[in-house]
Amino acid sequence: MKKLLSIAAAMMLLAGAQTANAQSQIPQGSVLYALPQTVINVQVTFEKSEFTPGPYARYAQKYLGSQPKTASETRYAVKAVKVVPTVEADPSSRYTVAIPEKGNGGLNFLSFCRQGLIAIPDSFAGVPVATTFSTTDPEDIFRGQDPLGNLATVNTTLYKSVQNENGDYEKVPVQQSQTVEKSLEKKAEETANIILNLRQKRLDIITGDTDATFSGEAMQSALNEMARLEEQYMGLFYGVSVKTEEVRTFAVVPRSGVKNYTVGKMGNTSLSMEVAAEPLTAPMLDSSKGKSGAIIYYRVPATATCRVMEGGKILTESRVLVYQLGDKVSFPLSY
Repeated sequence: MKKLLSIAAAMMLLAGAQTANAQSQIPQGSVLYALPQTVINVQVTFEKSEFTPGPYARYAQKYLGSQPKTASETRYAVKAVKVVPTVEADPSSRYTVAIPEKGNGGLNFLSFCRQGLIAIPDSFAGVPVATTFSTTDPEDIFRGQDPLGNLATVNTTLYKSVQNENGDYEKVPVQQSQTVEKSLEKKAEETANIILNLRQKRLDIITGDTDATFSGEAMQSALNEMARLEEQYMGLFYGVSVKTEEVRTFAVVPRSGVKNYTVGKMGNTSLSMEVAAEPLTAPMLDSSKGKSGAIIYYRVPATATCRVMEGGKILTESRVLVYQLGDKVSFPLSY
């Protein structure tokens, strides 16, 4: 036990020494800054289609004459794509600089911050990366849609022994009624009969082969209600498709020398991105000599064409400034 405590104490001392050593690497009075990097946020609106087979699917062939799909299926389609480039501090490019007390060093440093050419490490000018999903509970889709309910009354005949006038026992039938839960096939049979009955009544109304009198809006309302009921009950056999929208935001950090990226995948849909930076011309050299003193590094962004694609199809194309694909240059603070 004492040995374990000694090891733990040694590890705590080592961690404290490493923290103190890291802090001592930054000269007192110096400013810690980083170079900016561009993050390309791709906001995608998906249309989600969920197919849920009907609870009576196995009986559709028997009672309605055609075989439905019996497997659940979820598919996605892209409805909208939005590219939102944001800037943050590059954690792999951090520097320290001592701001000169004299001259315009402090003003120059703040000017580069305002222009976004350098970044304070804890700064982030991005957007919230939120995900919105909508789900459908298959049990809720068909809940309460049985046209004739879940219970049935069953009449049974029982026999009991009764003593007659002669003292002999004879069996006497007794009718007994009880409520039971319908079987799945029984409910499917009843629903199929209602569907066929609705179709026959609709045909009778259209052809005028009915004792009821319909005219104008009354006829159309009756036909619409019959169609609605038939569609509802048909869903119990052939399933229901529900469409919803889902929004996801994917973040891509472009890297030097890399052109193609995988944005993300949703079900059957896969999105990719192509970031092609335009070539930079060689900078013009100043013939004057640089003055001694503190310098800062900053980034000049490159202009890149960003294409978001689904397979070989381009969904959107835009031009963005990508800092990490541009030039890193230096600037004297004191002059």
